[in-house]
Amino acid sequence: MNALPPISVINAVAERREPQFPMSFGTLHILRVLKQLPMKGQVAGALRTLVFKGVPFSHQSKATGVRVSFVEEPQPAMPTFDATTGTIDMFYPITALAEVEDLLRTGRERFCYYWKSSDGLRCRAWLMASP
Repeated sequence: MNALPPISVINAVAERREPQFPMSFGTLHILRVLKQLPMKGQVAGALRTLVFKGVPFSHQSKATGVRVSFVEEPQPAMPTFDATTGTIDMFYPITALAEVEDLLRTGRERFCYYWKSSDGLRCRAWLMASP
């Protein structure tokens, strides 16, 4: 049985020229991905965004959904988290569409993580599935 590896982090990380210490860890939102939602206005066969609802997986998490967008640009935009709606927005290159779809459509437990540094300059988001 082939174990699918987690989708690697494909997002840029903002960097400071001079590190400032001490730094706290920042915030981490963990979402247990449950059900795919239909996207309105997309043409069949031209799927470029996947939307999923879920539930927070930790007491501190406010995430309730994830939107995964696929872009033509070689360097996808940084992920974002909208605290008002609880939505994590992630961006992958269009070449990763099949891999991400396969991961999100498995019958395994699926999770989305979003981390933002305490100084607000660095963030990462990644998807993974249980073994």
